[in-house]
Amino acid sequence: MYCSQCGKKIADGSKFCSFCGKPQESEQALNSEHAINSEYAINNEHITNSDERTTIEENTAQNETIYQASNEMAKQNSNSQSSGFKKKFLVMGIGLAAVIIGVVFFIVYQSKLQAQSWEEWVLDYKEEMAAYYLSDKQETSLNDFMVQSVEAEKKEAQETLKVEMIALKEQVVSENEKYQSDIETGLNQIASGYNLTFAFEDELSQIETMQSEIKSMKENKQYPEALARIKECQALQEKIQTVQSGWNVSIVQRDVSQYPKVKLYLDIRDEMGTPIENLNQKIFFLSQKDAQSGEYIKREITSALQLNQNESININLVADVSGSMDGDLYTVKGIMNNFLNTVQFGVGDQIALTEFSDTSYLAQNFTSDKSSIIEQVNWMDTYGGTKLYDTLIESVMRVYGQSGAKCVIAFTDGFDNRSVSSADDVVRVAQNTDIPIFIIGIGNDVDHNLLSYMASSTGGYYTNATNLSTMQEIYNSIYTAQKQVYCLEYQADDESMMTLQDVSIYLRGENAGGTVEYAYTPSDDFFDMLLNNFLNSYIEALTVGDPLVMERAGYASTSGGVYKETSQYIKKHKDKLSEQLLQAEVIDVQYIDKDTYEITSNEIYDIQWLRDYTNDIAEDTSDESTSARNLLFRYYPEEYLHGQAIKVYKSRTLKGHYRVKRSPEGRWQIADFTKSYEILGTNTYNAHIDGEE
Repeated sequence: MYCSQCGKKIADGSKFCSFCGKPQESEQALNSEHAINSEYAINNEHITNSDERTTIEENTAQNETIYQASNEMAKQNSNSQSSGFKKKFLVMGIGLAAVIIGVVFFIVYQSKLQAQSWEEWVLDYKEEMAAYYLSDKQETSLNDFMVQSVEAEKKEAQETLKVEMIALKEQVVSENEKYQSDIETGLNQIASGYNLTFAFEDELSQIETMQSEIKSMKENKQYPEALARIKECQALQEKIQTVQSGWNVSIVQRDVSQYPKVKLYLDIRDEMGTPIENLNQKIFFLSQKDAQSGEYIKREITSALQLNQNESININLVADVSGSMDGDLYTVKGIMNNFLNTVQFGVGDQIALTEFSDTSYLAQNFTSDKSSIIEQVNWMDTYGGTKLYDTLIESVMRVYGQSGAKCVIAFTDGFDNRSVSSADDVVRVAQNTDIPIFIIGIGNDVDHNLLSYMASSTGGYYTNATNLSTMQEIYNSIYTAQKQVYCLEYQADDESMMTLQDVSIYLRGENAGGTVEYAYTPSDDFFDMLLNNFLNSYIEALTVGDPLVMERAGYASTSGGVYKETSQYIKKHKDKLSEQLLQAEVIDVQYIDKDTYEITSNEIYDIQWLRDYTNDIAEDTSDESTSARNLLFRYYPEEYLHGQAIKVYKSRTLKGHYRVKRSPEGRWQIADFTKSYEILGTNTYNAHIDGEE
């Protein structure tokens, strides 16, 4: 062994040099240090050649551990100052190796980092672009970029390509934002930008489906498809809200007899005046004006059907059987029987037959029994004078109370020598009730202008017929015209009977349509119809002398005072009195509660009263008896009149006061008098001994 300081050979295992006295390390320590240095070198070589199996950072940490362990071992094995030089040398070697390793690590790490950054950026770019909609051209550009990104090895090429890729992305993002904004705008416009009041149910369903499809397309980035569907939906909505025109629509009648169910009867014609046939219910729309807001609110239409084969019509046939019709009556009977063969009794059509000469007579009330009507027609016979105007008014008021479409068809030679009413009175009553009167003149010696005035002013028409074939055509024409009318039914508010109903009706056809505005107050009609129905049942009961006719009709409450007093009056006068209702009009309505109203009426009657001259007229100082005596004295000496039965003809105007109540079953009925009838006027216009008229 040699001294570590002077280099001279000394004995193996010596702790001090015998020449210079330098402390010596043991052989074991030297061997240990040699082993450590060898392992350090091996590990460095391992780091250099095995970067695929372990990272530089891990080997560096391991070498640091070895370095620390070697220091510790050196410290433990060194117990003298003679080891200081080697220790310093070892530390310097280890430090130099660490620097070299660090430089190598930095170079390798930076190289790997740069390579990973480009690849990862391209991958992230591709994933981001997948979240957007790309046009075919943009899709092609993206695919080209992906190929070029693999081929771009140099940094300069990568940077140039990166600029182009970012520009494409900015373009795509901008276009996608605009797509989404346009789709949202379109959806909002579809949801609230159009008036769909007049949309059909299938169109509303179609719009709802389109909205769902558009939202789904948006979620799936099918932006062009979504925008195309929006345009399609908007075009449909534009079509819906475009008001069609070209049809002339008018309301010819209304029926509130079953209020709050309301029926409006519409005449619908094209620009040439031809009736429009077979319209579907779905094209009818009804809106009602709200009293508070002034806005029109859509109402549900429960039915809209053309009368032909669908809805009933009520016709009061009026036959002139005065003496002047004697030569034409056989022809008239044939015409009426042929006409009855065209009536659609199977769908509820009803016919009433009114005959008139000096007086009017309800030969047959409204019925769908064809045989009953024919029997009464065949029994007709001519006699007496002509009471045309009064009979037309009575016929209008009788059909007015019927539920459904209605009209009066009269044929006459046009003379009138018994009425207390005038032609103007006929027009006024018919116009107030919206009942058209069709008049067929028989023969040539008639006042065509007057009859035409009455008919045309009421919505009907006048024509003259002289033979059976022409007459048949006229009747068929009238009937067909009435059957071409449409009945529109809707439900109104139960509590709004006394409120003005301002409605707008629109018909939306495929290529044409029409609109009509209409205003009415239900109570104006409802109580008029109820009162007229009750009074007509009273007239019929008086005619046959049986109060049960009123009970069966059901317009008066059998527990009320009106029914009781009227029944007693009928029983007392059934053999001496006949009355014809010329007019009954409600002039005031007072709301009491939802089930009670009080009404005031004006009623005009034509009365024929059989009286005993001695007991009832001779000593009576009333205006009626005084007028009757004056009329009788024109034809008879007074002594001849004593003991005679006298028929007195008079008209009487009364003011009635009624309480109207709704029954538990929901039926409105005349219940009680709120006070007695007031006599507003009486006109005794004829009197003669019974049997000598």
